[in-house]
Amino acid sequence: MTVVEQLLQMGGQLDRHVRPSLIVGVHDDPLILKYKNHKYHTDQTFNPSVICHRTGNLLESPDNIIAHGCNTLGLMGAGIAAQIKYYNAELFQAYVEFCEMQGIEGGLGQIFIYPTDDKSKLVINCMTQPCLRSRTMPVPFRYHAFVNAWHSVINFLCQHDIRSISISRIGCSHGGGNFEIVKYIIGKLTPDHITVNIYHIDQSGVFARGNHNPNR
Repeated sequence: MTVVEQLLQMGGQLDRHVRPSLIVGVHDDPLILKYKNHKYHTDQTFNPSVICHRTGNLLESPDNIIAHGCNTLGLMGAGIAAQIKYYNAELFQAYVEFCEMQGIEGGLGQIFIYPTDDKSKLVINCMTQPCLRSRTMPVPFRYHAFVNAWHSVINFLCQHDIRSISISRIGCSHGGGNFEIVKYIIGKLTPDHITVNIYHIDQSGVFARGNHNPNR
């Protein structure tokens, strides 16, 4: 079984909410997860060597390629997706058309690549949610979809000899995903020659460094 196949198997178990606890892993590297309050938690902290943590506005990253998570409904109403929509009307319209063409389930796990309106960056939209967060769906993020999407991201970077990418905490804000699991997946799928810069926002929820937050 390949690394991707093992991660997809793990993601499928997580998405089915196997509980109360789950031990998974890739190539004898165990990941011990505990289920509580509709979420999986882990006492392990993962900081793969390919990951660098940054504070600031993802859209102002020096990287020419950025990636974030989004839903397959054609909605960008919260988080970094809302900021991308606010500044990039053409990109947003293209994303809406992509979602309409692929459908809610058909688009899940795919990536949609489109330049910012000023053509300064390529944005990789990772389709990781089939719905929005709600009381009945506290974790709309789908781990198996992220595995497929991130695998596609890495293939794209390798094909174009791109060695650095900046991303948001994909699926771990409004998606309700576990950041340690997401980092684990990134670390398992990303080759050593690629650097993944993960951008964080400050604790108040406002985009770091005083950048405009369209949700306020």
